Amino acid sequence: MRYSPVTEELMNLDVIPGLHYYAYASEILGTMHGGHELYHAQAFLLASLYMNQLGRGLESYSWINAAAWVIRFNLKINHLCVKPDPPDHSEWRDYDRQEHPDNLPPGEVAEFKIKMNLLKFVYWSAVQLESDILAELPLPISHITLWEDRVAYPKYINGSLPDLNEVQDQPVSGEMGQVDNQHDITIVLFLAQIQFRKILNQVPMYLSTLWDHPPDSFPAGVYEPPFGREASTGIPSFLNWLYNWRNVSKAMGVDWDDNDDPSLDLNIARLRAKYYGAETIITRPYLHYVYHCPGADQDVLKRAWTYIRSSKESLTASKLREADWGNSLEDLLESDPTQSRDGISTKAIRSMLLSHACMWSSIRSTKAFNGIRTRLKVTNIFGTIHAQFGNCLVLAQCCESVWFKDLDGFAPIHEVPKLLEETMHKCKTYSNLAPALGKDYQVLHKALYSIRGLQR
Repeated sequence: MRYSPVTEELMNLDVIPGLHYYAYASEILGTMHGGHELYHAQAFLLASLYMNQLGRGLESYSWINAAAWVIRFNLKINHLCVKPDPPDHSEWRDYDRQEHPDNLPPGEVAEFKIKMNLLKFVYWSAVQLESDILAELPLPISHITLWEDRVAYPKYINGSLPDLNEVQDQPVSGEMGQVDNQHDITIVLFLAQIQFRKILNQVPMYLSTLWDHPPDSFPAGVYEPPFGREASTGIPSFLNWLYNWRNVSKAMGVDWDDNDDPSLDLNIARLRAKYYGAETIITRPYLHYVYHCPGADQDVLKRAWTYIRSSKESLTASKLREADWGNSLEDLLESDPTQSRDGISTKAIRSMLLSHACMWSSIRSTKAFNGIRTRLKVTNIFGTIHAQFGNCLVLAQCCESVWFKDLDGFAPIHEVPKLLEETMHKCKTYSNLAPALGKDYQVLHKALYSIRGLQR
């Protein structure tokens, strides 16, 4: 045992599990600076995961950047061997892709294919780890995501991982709706995490003009966020993809109901948190607009909410296809502002429905890990808890809005105080790892005090 000469307490190496091994391993890796083999990238990512377990986001990100350099080096050399299938099968004849280099000896072909599949696994793992940190911290990017459309998903023992087009046509059986030839659940979850991350990486570029738009200058009579031209089509397409994925999740054996209790399985909890997190990010522009909408639009939006309530349709956005909105969800998402239902603009109905869905997806995303009673073994403990903190701040602000209180049943006022208490407990529990979470705890404490003061 080693004791600090200053405090006479045990040193971190003898207190924090695994830190002694990490210190020894990082010394070894330090002598391999500049290594460019795939196993170097794997070792760097392993070190990154350990640092993230300790809430050390910056140290973790440094290791990810080291891995990203190795991965990009290997991708550049083998770019023809990791390309995905062409979107149109008619393009196969002229498609420039190789299974392996032409000069590779026949005896080395099988080993090379295994290495390329491993490169795909490592690449997509690095993308997820880096993107999860960048979602919470404004750090320099490694540009590894520039390869997203040029790297195929990895293959498992029995071929390609399931995608939306393949899975939705497969027969379903059993209580959980599992595919007859059941894929390994871990691989299914890995694919889902990749797909959600790809969507989440694309959303910010569509919303940059919106967040730069001062809320007090929102144009009246539009009844939706002032998206740019690309975002006006991109955001609905993201929502359609998300809800399509939910519809076919039964065939992947990971379906659930929005009112289910939080899962006791950590990987399932991570999947639900990522799904609801994606829904929150995509629909938040609508909540932002409704919260800051021009006073002249409030009457129309209020009548839209009354219409939604009286229709007795599901208020869960992921079940929109079950509601009587017309021929399809696209009718609602892509409707012209001149279209109306009972004299109410469909864009006003859409904005109210999706902003309401945003608040509930924020709640479900924050609650997703409540079924895990032991220490959260997630890839980014700081990012996970800090994202929940962000959700709570938005919800607390919604509960204090006089305009939202005038909308009967719109804001989940009765859910938020308990949610803040649960999140405060998590912030306090992990603040010894990530001191910033201690600051989050203090902010939520003030928000909770303010909400309870308003409820008295």
